Amino acid sequence: MYLSNEKKNVLLSGVFFVGFLITFAIFAEKLELHKLYRFDIKVIRWIQSKIDSPNTRLMKLFTFLGSPMVVSILVMFTVVLLYWKGRRREAVGMFIANAAGAGLNETLKYLFHRRRPDIHRLTAAHGYSFPSGHSMGSVMFYGTLGYFVCRWTRSIFIKIFTCIASAFMILMTGVSRIYLGVHYPSDVIAGFTAGGAWLSVCLTGLHSRNES
Repeated sequence: MYLSNEKKNVLLSGVFFVGFLITFAIFAEKLELHKLYRFDIKVIRWIQSKIDSPNTRLMKLFTFLGSPMVVSILVMFTVVLLYWKGRRREAVGMFIANAAGAGLNETLKYLFHRRRPDIHRLTAAHGYSFPSGHSMGSVMFYGTLGYFVCRWTRSIFIKIFTCIASAFMILMTGVSRIYLGVHYPSDVIAGFTAGGAWLSVCLTGLHSRNES
């Protein structure tokens, strides 16, 4: 049975969406049953055992680059650049995906209303903890940006570099939130999976419209 490229992309996005959604559901269920604390504390203690001045400065940089303010600025800059380059559909897609993703994160935080950890906090943070907004936002922005770059270039080197750079920024944003003591590891993983699920939906819709 032959599948067109469009159907293959939709199927692949569907697989990713289901995988991310199942992972998020597992963590959400364990959170409700209070089964995440031991896992969270073990990971926090291991990551915070690396605390020193150079690492703290580095982690504060990553958390700054993944902050809602900076990500919002980067999204708007990218949207303007895409629109100026004639990529109007992609510009609208980038804006809607990230804006709606931010709204989804706040909704999930309100639904789960998990308090932040108070173990060894190295920076100020407010609001609820689950899922991590920094982690979810970094998946949305760097994931969307990486997708666009990979679609528009034929260079294998640029594609590989883009994927590695995007994954690195996403991962380090999440790790920085644990290191700084403002999120549990399960918050970060939930942010990654919720962001991944939403990203899969957005890119499927955008890609389908581009193929039409």
